[in-house]
Amino acid sequence: MVDASRSFRLIAIVPNVLSSLRLALAAWFPFSPAEWWVWIIIAGGLSDVADGVVARRFNATSTGGGLLDGAADKLFVLSALVTLTAHGHLAAWQMLLVICRDLAIGVIAADMARRREWGAFARMKPSAFGKFATLCQYLVMLAALLWPDWLEAVLVAAVALCVLAAGDYLNDYLRGLRVKAAEDAAA
Repeated sequence: MVDASRSFRLIAIVPNVLSSLRLALAAWFPFSPAEWWVWIIIAGGLSDVADGVVARRFNATSTGGGLLDGAADKLFVLSALVTLTAHGHLAAWQMLLVICRDLAIGVIAADMARRREWGAFARMKPSAFGKFATLCQYLVMLAALLWPDWLEAVLVAAVALCVLAAGDYLNDYLRGLRVKAAEDAAA
């Protein structure tokens, strides 16, 4: 007979294992053979989806796991986009447009860390725009390698969603600052 609590503990680590796998793929991507890039991008995208599904389905979420997942997502996308840019599959300006949301999140995270507002990380939940922006980032990478004729259209969709997602995250962050200021003033 299987111990249910032991099974749950094993399932609970799956999202962090998948995020860690994505970090390993991010580190390996620039050094991997170009003919493997499509498969690594697909593995990165599938691991992103799977860790989210498992975490939500089994309530295996934590602040640390959320930070690991977010870092793994950003580092994988950045590693792949920089590599694709370095090898001429994307122009530098295209790469910068595709990561505008990630740059905004990085600035927000740096400000939260500067303020030592660690709880603010837990309050920043992924938005629908963010999920679709991430999907489009993966599609940009795949289009750059497989469907260069579609790259411009996919790029426009990705940039639009990245800007909307960055606006969502910025709005959430500013709302959190206002709530904190009101709480501090009331105390």
